[in-house]
Amino acid sequence: MSDKGFPTEVERVERVEKVAGLAREPRIRGVKFEWFEAYNRETVSFDQYKVVNICHLIDHLFGADWSKHPTYEESGEAVMRWCEDNNAAYYAADRENFFIRAACDQASKEGKNVVVVEDLS
Repeated sequence: MSDKGFPTEVERVERVEKVAGLAREPRIRGVKFEWFEAYNRETVSFDQYKVVNICHLIDHLFGADWSKHPTYEESGEAVMRWCEDNNAAYYAADRENFFIRAACDQASKEGKNVVVVEDLS
């Protein structure tokens, strides 16, 4: 801040770059996601899914400081509540059985196009 309480030129540029970067990232109510496209044999077309990494969701819900996060049970309840509020499916599997395609298939079976994914490894 300048001595008059206004942002300096450097601070203004940093803010603009930050906002521009956030605008480029696709987000669902503030949570970063990635697009995934999967072929649907029934409709003979490609379906698009919004895949939310559990870590991005937890950071959004509780902040980036993991030392201040609630218990596993409390965070699990918050994640399920977010899924319900945002019409999202939840998919979790250990590393050997973890496949984004399987997560999208589960979301499709539930009639959803958003899925939160968690690698349990």
